[in-house]
Amino acid sequence: MIQRVDCAFEFHPVGAQATGVGGVGVAHINGAEGLFWNPASVVFGKKTALFAAYDRPFDLAALESQAVAGAIQWKRHGLGGTYEGFGSELYREQAFGGVYGYRISHHVGIGVQVRALALTVAGRKPRQWIVFDLGLRLQLNDSVQWGVVAWNTSGVRTGILGQGGALGLATHLGEDADLFASIQKEAGMPTGFGVGIQHNMVSVLMLRVGVGSQPERFSVGFGLQHKWLKVDYAGIWHTVLGMSHRLSLHIEK
Repeated sequence: MIQRVDCAFEFHPVGAQATGVGGVGVAHINGAEGLFWNPASVVFGKKTALFAAYDRPFDLAALESQAVAGAIQWKRHGLGGTYEGFGSELYREQAFGGVYGYRISHHVGIGVQVRALALTVAGRKPRQWIVFDLGLRLQLNDSVQWGVVAWNTSGVRTGILGQGGALGLATHLGEDADLFASIQKEAGMPTGFGVGIQHNMVSVLMLRVGVGSQPERFSVGFGLQHKWLKVDYAGIWHTVLGMSHRLSLHIEK
């Protein structure tokens, strides 16, 4: 997802780390959090990882979302699982995912995710689908990383679930700064983009700013990391609804 926790499983950034840099996470976010952006992320990062995020934009219960994930690595292999929920009693989306990844070399990793999607609307019969996502990560050197992802590659009911992909880049601007950028295209939707910068103030503090073409246009945020624990916050300006806040937690060992 790039995963969906938005109406009708449309594109929506997951996690405050990527949100803080313009909704960009295909190329650089690793471990459990990265599963929502690129299945190949499961073979990058530490050996074990857990992730959790909660979002209730503008204090509206109808827009409430939750996301949790876990990932483990063994030699060149990686396994992960994800869950996402969106909505309220009247309209509810849920997605359960299983991820497998393989590290072809030090520089290349691939991944596939199988997702079970469920849509419940009050007064109607629930609907379910099974879809597949594919991902690729290229770590060219210590300074440049690329990511490519294609979601719903089987094209199951694309009018409802969406089908498309994204290309992302992550690169160092210097010892203390990183640049992230991506473009994404979903069937029937305009091509979108995101770009952001992260400044590593000290070893435990990262400041972020980003801009994108989605309704969430501008963002700022920060990350606090101490040993195996990281907490991320992002403030997002939505073109229609105004300012919102996002918080996520990442544990990695």
